Amino acid sequence: MILTDMLIRLFLKNSIRSVWITLLLLILMMAAGCSTGNPDTGSPVYSHSSAEQPGRSPADVISDSLLYSRVALKFNSDDMVDDDGIHIKVRKGAVYLDGRVADIYQRRIATDLARSVEGVVRVVNRLQIANQGTVFVNPELQIKTQITMALISDPELNSQPLSVMVTPDQVILSGKVKASYQIRKAESLAASYAGQRRVVSQIQIMD
Repeated sequence: MILTDMLIRLFLKNSIRSVWITLLLLILMMAAGCSTGNPDTGSPVYSHSSAEQPGRSPADVISDSLLYSRVALKFNSDDMVDDDGIHIKVRKGAVYLDGRVADIYQRRIATDLARSVEGVVRVVNRLQIANQGTVFVNPELQIKTQITMALISDPELNSQPLSVMVTPDQVILSGKVKASYQIRKAESLAASYAGQRRVVSQIQIMD
């Protein structure tokens, strides 16, 4: 009888200990679940920072990083847009433009420049216009803008680093292309906006 009572007490004691251990494990699991959470994979956007964002694969980050460099280079090499006030972000091939530009023409050119970069799938232009209603008063600047936009909108020329300079008498084209027919096409596009100005081509063929 005494032995039976001892066995029952031992069993009850072990059962109560097991219950407490089980409850403790459940509490620890719940706490771990709350602290982990799911990363927000929609908000990270590659900008000038090189840090990888949560929820992104290394391949995505490298691809966006490369696109960012290409778009930034395109803006830096084009003197039609003042890119000091433009902030570029890239996510999964989409380019986001934020900041401020002087007028509606620079806003439009910024879109065309970004769209002309190989690998860009979409351009979201959120640029604000500093001077609403601004219009061109300089005819040379207007012609330069029209020719530049025509060149970067052409699928056979938009990847080439071409520059346009307009004087009262001339339209001067410079840069490099891959083939001679591209030179002729650039000259033709420039002539369609040059008016009475003579088109002078200094474009060279790449080695």
